[in-house]
Amino acid sequence: MNYDKDSNLGIYDVIYLLLPLFHESDKRISILWTEYSDDFKIFYDRFIADINTYGEKRSMAAKGEFPPNCFDMSMLPWSSFTSFDCPPTNDAVWLPPFVMVGRFFEDNGKFLLPVSISVHHAVCDGYHVSKFFNMLQDLISNFR
Repeated sequence: MNYDKDSNLGIYDVIYLLLPLFHESDKRISILWTEYSDDFKIFYDRFIADINTYGEKRSMAAKGEFPPNCFDMSMLPWSSFTSFDCPPTNDAVWLPPFVMVGRFFEDNGKFLLPVSISVHHAVCDGYHVSKFFNMLQDLISNFR
């Protein structure tokens, strides 16, 4: 999924989420990562603690350097979309996936949520993307 500190391609058992924090005052974002837990309550409590600690820090790495086992997930709550792409802006190779979620909308009595994922083909194929969407659909369908 990404290179480790020794530039070896790594596969990780746990990955962290990189989330943008939107600052209403200046319409800019800071990027924050939160340590994963498969217990949603623990993860959520860590996320809220990170926001309280680092939320006002204006930085693309508000909490510090990103761990190598992370991926981007961003929200675009102002708009729905059918496609979204956010390529890297420099010459660096960015291998982790980038997930974008838009504003939900209703269509024929169903609520729909636009979700886009951008992946680097060097580490991900259509099979992996379909696994992501199937798991996401399962989580949504079986939400408790």
